[in-house]
Amino acid sequence: MASEPNQELFARVVIDSNLPQLSREFEYTVPPALFGTIAVGSEVEVPFGRSKAKQVGYVVALSTTKEYDGIVNEITAVRSRWPMLPAATYDLLRTLAHRQSCSIADLIRLALPARAATVEKVLETAPCLFDATSSPATTPTATHQRQFLLADPTLEAPGSMMGIFESAMRAAQDERSARGGSLLILVPDERAVDMAVRAAKHAGVEPILYVSNLTRVARFRAWARVQREQQSVVIATRSGAYLPICNLQRVIMWDDSDASYSEPTAPYLHTREVVLQRQSAEGFALSFAGNSISSDSQRLIEIGYLDLHSMVSERPALAISDDVSRINSLAFRAIRESIDANRPVLVQVASRGAAVSTFCRTCQERISCKACHGPIGVNHEGKPACRWCNAIQLQVTCASCGGRDFGQGRAGATRTVAELGRSFAGARVIESSTDNPVLEIAPGKTIVVATPGAEPFVAGGYGAVVLLDGANLLSRDSLRAREEALRLWSNAIAYLGPGGRATLTGVAGPTAQRLCLWQQQELARAELAERRELGFPPAVRLASVTTDRQNLAKLQEQLAATLALEPFELQVLGPIDIRADRQVVADEARLLIKYPYAATLPLADALKQAQLDASVASKAHSSRSGRAVRPLRVRMDETQVI
Repeated sequence: MASEPNQELFARVVIDSNLPQLSREFEYTVPPALFGTIAVGSEVEVPFGRSKAKQVGYVVALSTTKEYDGIVNEITAVRSRWPMLPAATYDLLRTLAHRQSCSIADLIRLALPARAATVEKVLETAPCLFDATSSPATTPTATHQRQFLLADPTLEAPGSMMGIFESAMRAAQDERSARGGSLLILVPDERAVDMAVRAAKHAGVEPILYVSNLTRVARFRAWARVQREQQSVVIATRSGAYLPICNLQRVIMWDDSDASYSEPTAPYLHTREVVLQRQSAEGFALSFAGNSISSDSQRLIEIGYLDLHSMVSERPALAISDDVSRINSLAFRAIRESIDANRPVLVQVASRGAAVSTFCRTCQERISCKACHGPIGVNHEGKPACRWCNAIQLQVTCASCGGRDFGQGRAGATRTVAELGRSFAGARVIESSTDNPVLEIAPGKTIVVATPGAEPFVAGGYGAVVLLDGANLLSRDSLRAREEALRLWSNAIAYLGPGGRATLTGVAGPTAQRLCLWQQQELARAELAERRELGFPPAVRLASVTTDRQNLAKLQEQLAATLALEPFELQVLGPIDIRADRQVVADEARLLIKYPYAATLPLADALKQAQLDASVASKAHSSRSGRAVRPLRVRMDETQVI
């Protein structure tokens, strides 16, 4: 905003602090020396309180009139002339902070990249096409289209993962010649990034990558570039959902139930929630896509918020056996036929390493980690290691009898490689896991033993996909065990080439039959119906609050008083003990709150006020680490406790 000579200019600034009491706007005077450099979105330094140290903040509004009646401080300096926090991004973060009962600063750290001085020097002469001063508004070309695309389970088919990406990129190219527009493709991990880049090459597109493994300079350069190009194709991982992309017309989010989309730290936000909130404000076309349908997407389909479009042209050839043998005759025959046809084979196993667990040969007790009491397995180097904390346990002994003679439990990927190598001497056998991923292999007589999510790409697809350890995936201690197993199996099957076939061993029943018929929507519908019957997410939302028992008692009283007049039914569970290393943490407890979607904002407001009260009243420290922590920690979407 330009200012006339001798006219005062005032800025509203948000402070980069995660303290609940500072999660609001503060007013500052802009000194005349900064009139030509400051703008909405600028990163600035400001004084705050009695501290001599300057705080980092972001300008969210400029005005020639002052709103605060008292004396206001002066902005000290402008750290960046480039609009680091555009108005549209700020409005999105403010909406998300309200819904997630968190501070703006929590989200700023997720949305903004670290600055790079070398890039900023170039940006001083580069035009920014993205409007940093205006709030999000529906563009004339906005479609408000929301859909779920069920992908074709044949690699490189027109309706497959790569086919969906490629067609969207070509459509973006066609739109550029007429009216312009940008495309954002969100993917969960490095393997999916590689597939999206392959699709871009087929479409003749040079994409902008905004992924987790970029250097700080490359990441900031990509972040600035999407604001300077009128038409772009962006391939990004989790944080790409916040990108201020110029003229954004369409967003595709692949495999929305992948755990990589969930933030592991506060405010534990899922990328799905970010794009849904952003789409409601900006009106771009939004497509969720995947080889299976998540229960969250199925809920949106059933309430009419998403339209389901099946891209499946032919269901895959999938045979299922309930034989308890790990590699039974069905799987063995599928591998042999594919190798004889000079086609590669994908074998998916549930766990990495040589063995999932070890046991004492003397007393048959399972061997546990000394540090965290997790199961001791044998890693790919043949060393005993904890499967929870990864600690090497060379001197471990049996806790019951003190014995050192250990046997190995169920085989992992490394031992499966050795077993298949002995059975198929004429084939090359390789291992791909999250520890040592292989992104691509050459066609031919190759058997790939891969853990879920680490399956390599092969041109033309695999001749056979063998899914082992099915019962183990289904029996995992998680609410989403069945949904996650179906997702992992479906993604592996989608690597089949034309004429290939898949086998699944150790699984039977209605779930296996529906998967065999590739009835993905029926599987998602049944999963959601069971969640509704039990009252579990995503049929309802589940929040958790962790704090000391004194604060928890106050919170229960506050919730009862604040929400008593609201027309919502909340179910409060707890207090529940917090356990660390199998021991109860005496000074902490957790409260669980089951609530309907309509109660999100009232509950978030009540929890935000409780956080503010607790933060002002006390300074909490962790009993384990001694570090300062928030006295009251809130998750509006809890996924770990059930």
